[in-house]
Amino acid sequence: MKVTYRPESSYEWVVHTPFHTTALTSYTKEIHIEGKHKDDLARVRSYEKLRDVLQQPRFIYYDQTHRENGRIRYTDLVALPEYGHLQALVIIVDTDRDPNEVVTWMVKSNLSQEKIDEETIIYDSRSNQK
Repeated sequence: MKVTYRPESSYEWVVHTPFHTTALTSYTKEIHIEGKHKDDLARVRSYEKLRDVLQQPRFIYYDQTHRENGRIRYTDLVALPEYGHLQALVIIVDTDRDPNEVVTWMVKSNLSQEKIDEETIIYDSRSNQK
């Protein structure tokens, strides 16, 4: 059963993804932009791209520990001119609440730690499979 944890006023924004309504809480934004990750330039620069990737991801797949935490990941390539090459934006979302909530996001130049198999991919935008 999904539970609504927060009043609407605690959300920075809410978007519709291919499967769910997903929100970013003010608390999560404060932690990642103004708090413990404020020196992570890639995380700060990629903030403006979060909604776009959630709404039109390249892939949606189960987190490696999905059975324990109910999390899924949204991934797409993003251009961050400061780095001179494309980067992967990986957004981790809790699915046990309504709306789903962004837990964290990270920018990666290497996706070797993003483990997938035929059963972990939920959505592939190129094959239009849901």
